[in-house]
Amino acid sequence: MLVKEGDVLHPTTVETIKKVTQKATNKDVDVIQFQRKLIGLYEVEKTPSILLEDHLYDLDENKEVFAYVDVTIYNKAFRTSLLIDNEIRFKSRLRYDALFLYDVLAKGDGFYNLGANLLTNTISIPRYSIFDVANQWPHILNDYRRMGIYKAMRDEITYAQFYNLYANFLGLIKRFKNKTLYKKALIFVKDKYEGRIDLFARTNPIFKEAKHSQFKDDFENFNSFIKTELKKNR
Repeated sequence: MLVKEGDVLHPTTVETIKKVTQKATNKDVDVIQFQRKLIGLYEVEKTPSILLEDHLYDLDENKEVFAYVDVTIYNKAFRTSLLIDNEIRFKSRLRYDALFLYDVLAKGDGFYNLGANLLTNTISIPRYSIFDVANQWPHILNDYRRMGIYKAMRDEITYAQFYNLYANFLGLIKRFKNKTLYKKALIFVKDKYEGRIDLFARTNPIFKEAKHSQFKDDFENFNSFIKTELKKNR
């Protein structure tokens, strides 16, 4: 597990993770995702998950994990031998949390989505460039192309990319209460992704399922969404 400054693991975290790994006998559990309480910049008692709680997913068969996984690395336990065997490491001079996670998912077998809260996660304005959150995605897509799995995972990965641009990039910056930065982020997304988002909204089957309903409402009318947000932040 990776624990950052300000985060607090619950007293039962290690015991709970141990029970999950012991219970799953038919497949290696390579990633365990657990829920978290958020404090600081904003507060949430429990992070919601589209994925089934207390459920082991086969990553070869259950591709929805790639679409709906929470991209933070701090609410997860990773099987150490998988990281060592596949030489999955952090890269210097490059924001690498989402890249790290998607590298693990591509090479793993089992993903367990735990329903319990095991972490109190402090959310603050990051010390790194917030644009790094968005700039990791082209690297993820290129990595999947190199591994030869992009075509099979295209719908899921594209959904994850645009949902995270909306929720974890624009959504997070909006909470900073910095109108200049938020406006810059809106223009960045519009300029870089406008044509692709229109096509995505028309053709992506996961987007059409609308499990993140507000995301679908906003990105279905992407130009209107951007214009409205820019007007609010003049």
